[in-house]
Amino acid sequence: MLFLTPVRATQQLFFESVPSRSLVHCVLFWGFVHLWVCALKKQSKYEFAKRKAFLIVFVAAAVLAVISELGVYLLGSTPHFIFWNLAFDFIGAGLGLITFRLLYASCY
Repeated sequence: MLFLTPVRATQQLFFESVPSRSLVHCVLFWGFVHLWVCALKKQSKYEFAKRKAFLIVFVAAAVLAVISELGVYLLGSTPHFIFWNLAFDFIGAGLGLITFRLLYASCY
């Protein structure tokens, strides 16, 4: 899994506190969520998935974010739990939902 790749001991920091890896997490979750909502909104067989796509996708993204960060921490890839990765996972998920809503407001 892409989130479980080893982390170098030194990472570039932005704004003196945000690791560069966290920004990558944001972009990945933005893309994942946008694609997942597209897939659920195009469901013709399952009306429930189509109607509740935003909620289903946000919950799935939150679960994936928590599991991936716990996995990285428990596997010992980092010596401490990375708050910034988790925060930017949620920011990316929110951006994915917002951009989908803005781009496809007239379609769905």
